[in-house]
Amino acid sequence: MAITGSAEPAAVSELREKLVTIARYKYGLQRTDAQDAFQDAVLTWMEVAERYSGEQEPLRVFLGVFHKKCLELIDRHSRERRKLQKPGKLPEAPNGRRLGSALCGSEPSTLATIVQREEGQQILQALSHLSPEAREVFRLLAEEDVPRQELIELLNLNANTVDSRLRKFRKELRNVLKKLGVYV
Repeated sequence: MAITGSAEPAAVSELREKLVTIARYKYGLQRTDAQDAFQDAVLTWMEVAERYSGEQEPLRVFLGVFHKKCLELIDRHSRERRKLQKPGKLPEAPNGRRLGSALCGSEPSTLATIVQREEGQQILQALSHLSPEAREVFRLLAEEDVPRQELIELLNLNANTVDSRLRKFRKELRNVLKKLGVYV
């Protein structure tokens, strides 16, 4: 059976399905990745087929090319995964902290834990400076996880009125946090 374009379409699709199945079980590739490896192998085979024109078994050479393409695909995926896991490659937030550090599995430092605790205390202090109505709305949203529709029913207000009050309360909280130096 020839591997080049002169092969019968049914034979090529049968070969593709067999190799995709092998790649899925032997290398653990996704079906689409295994199909991509097959396509890459066919393209590479078309480029190098004339070098192996005297070969008795061109199918064995093609299988070797396919094997190599699968390994290249696995290697590329591994390198991309390692890049994402390197803490030095994560972007930094404006405050100097690394974004996505939880993705790397690193535990927060003691200093970061203390800062978070202090910021939390300052936020609680800011909440105590809010109007009673604003405190109650934030309590409903944060502690009881009340959805917007339920909030509308509890406050017995129009949806637009509830939205404008939420904006007002957020602005009030933002101003108190600015005064306390928590929010810049």
